[in-house]
Amino acid sequence: MSEEQATKTTEEKPMENPPSFKKNYLFSLVVQVLTYLIPLITAPYLSRVLTPSGVGVNSFANSIATYFTLIIAFGFLTFGTKEVSRLHTSKKEYSAVFWNIVFSRLFIFCLAFPAYFLMAYFWGFGSSVDKNVFLIYSLTLIATLLTITFLFQGLENFKTISLITIGVRVTAAVLYFLLVKSTDDLLTYIAIYVSTNLCIAVLSWAFAIPKIEKPHWKDIHIFKSLKNNLAYFLPTIAISVYTILDHTMIGYLSTTEEVGYYEEAYKITTVIVGLVNAVGPVTLARISALIAEGNEAEVEHKILQTSELYGILAFPCFFGLYAVGRYFVPTYFGAEYLPAVSVLYWLTPLILIIPISGQVQNFYYAPRNKIATTIWFFLAGGSVNFISNFFAIPAFGARGAAMTSLAAETIISFCFVLFSRKEVPYRKILKGLIKPLLASAIMFGALMAVNYWALDPYLSKGLWKTLIDVGTGVLLYFGLCLLFREPMLLTMLHKVFKHKSREEVQQ
Repeated sequence: MSEEQATKTTEEKPMENPPSFKKNYLFSLVVQVLTYLIPLITAPYLSRVLTPSGVGVNSFANSIATYFTLIIAFGFLTFGTKEVSRLHTSKKEYSAVFWNIVFSRLFIFCLAFPAYFLMAYFWGFGSSVDKNVFLIYSLTLIATLLTITFLFQGLENFKTISLITIGVRVTAAVLYFLLVKSTDDLLTYIAIYVSTNLCIAVLSWAFAIPKIEKPHWKDIHIFKSLKNNLAYFLPTIAISVYTILDHTMIGYLSTTEEVGYYEEAYKITTVIVGLVNAVGPVTLARISALIAEGNEAEVEHKILQTSELYGILAFPCFFGLYAVGRYFVPTYFGAEYLPAVSVLYWLTPLILIIPISGQVQNFYYAPRNKIATTIWFFLAGGSVNFISNFFAIPAFGARGAAMTSLAAETIISFCFVLFSRKEVPYRKILKGLIKPLLASAIMFGALMAVNYWALDPYLSKGLWKTLIDVGTGVLLYFGLCLLFREPMLLTMLHKVFKHKSREEVQQ
């Protein structure tokens, strides 16, 4: 065999089989849990130490920096994941994709980084916030430049990126408690917060180097890469209009305290949405590979599997948060955050609505190269959000921003479903959601009865009310799912007990 043939055979040799869909989802779920759960663990301490004003300052500055990180990211996470997944059997080809993304981001970074300082220091963004805050937040632009998560997701190697994320985020949480003691430590908190993603990005490179080839300069086409990815970039910009822009507009049209109320309420819903959407990167990578193989039957199976998991997680969280919200917020964040309760009630429906567009994008639009269509969906919702904010925020503060966000997300998810209804088996999906929906609705009715007849008359401590509601809701929901014989839950339990039985036999 010639050297050229040997090289070709090596390049075309399929890589090792990726971990199972469920294992990848588990690793992705762990990352999402820590990404959102650690802030929830530290929030009761930090919200009291930093006060609503400090929380609002951080959130406002973060929203400004995020516009620039979105430009540098340029939507390459979705595009890169899909392309690396499609080409995962050829190290040479997916390495070319990798380096094109890296150098394209570097090109954008060289334009965005100076612009960030001009905007923050000379055009008014720093007028109400310490300019040192914006200086520290410039590290997020560097972190975005170095982020290569798409490589691990495309190769379905979720274990590596999960372990890196776990280590860094746990370390950051410990540092919060050790170093942040008062409002005077706001800059210290921001420095730790911003450094987290930078550390994850830098460490990821050490594990990525063995998986890629050196760059071949003749294969680097920056402008072509930017042009091909434009359809993935535009939706991310549109999304920012109705998510990040809310924080910015509240800061300009209201007060930093209102930003703080919105941030903490938004944080709760974001955590839950993140957990529900944890299967998204796994779904995108696997379905992209299955479509490339022409395995449409397995594609439909993964869609139904993902949707059922969405229902099992989203419905009880939606109903449960409505039942426990008025106890949870003041107990968790402190009495100063009581105005955030009404904000939370307006944001809670996002637990059901946001994952719809996210799931449909990952299992239909992105894998089938229809992502350009979604730009119009996001523009429609974002336009409603942006225009409505000018009226809603001055009148209702953070609550007004929550109202407009709900309207925007509803419009977007409706469009996602409407324009994919002929290709996606929504009837089968709805059928799989009936049991978790029914169990969640019954749980909600029971919790409201407990609140009215038992907790409100006889308990004054919000902590005990919260714990009783959460404990009762969890036990009742899973009990009802077992009673209704929810298929996915029964399958998971069967595998757990079957695994334990094997271990007992071997012993």
